[in-house]
Amino acid sequence: MKKKRILFGLIAIGISLYMSGCMELMPKEKQTFRTRGKGVYQGFDHVPEDYTAEQAKKDGCVVYRDTKLVDGGEYWEQFLKSAESKEPAKVRIMYQFGREKEWFLEDLFYDGKNFRVILSKDHEVHDYEYKYLLDLEGRMDQAVKPVRYVVLTNDKDLSFQNVWDSEHAKTEEEKLNYKRIIYEIP
Repeated sequence: MKKKRILFGLIAIGISLYMSGCMELMPKEKQTFRTRGKGVYQGFDHVPEDYTAEQAKKDGCVVYRDTKLVDGGEYWEQFLKSAESKEPAKVRIMYQFGREKEWFLEDLFYDGKNFRVILSKDHEVHDYEYKYLLDLEGRMDQAVKPVRYVVLTNDKDLSFQNVWDSEHAKTEEEKLNYKRIIYEIP
């Protein structure tokens, strides 16, 4: 019975990967999602080193440049809609900083119960799993514009103020356990 559930889960994840954005970068013969001692996640293996935001846009990725969403908002909204309906979903996000060539990718998955994010920097190390995705917005220190954080966490009561304080903490002990997905100044 347990093997059937695992097989069904892998099939469901494979189908959701196939039907989501950025699939041109994920070879169809390697859609099985395995990692953390259960195999090797290969989601970034075919991303060229000179990958650009324009290519990411064509591939159906969400693209952020510095703190602004520049492309793919519809893919993000589809991911949120699927997650809200407890349907498996996947989205790839490209983050660019400063110059065009400074970037990294995140693959964000939802399996109907938990969220998982894997970073292209080093997917064996940067692999996180949490129960909740929270979209938090607020203004700090008399700022003119609001700040938006989208975070993964196991604390459904995490607030904007908690994240703000943790982001600006001076010691590791003051930092909270969450994974920031988006930091945006609209």
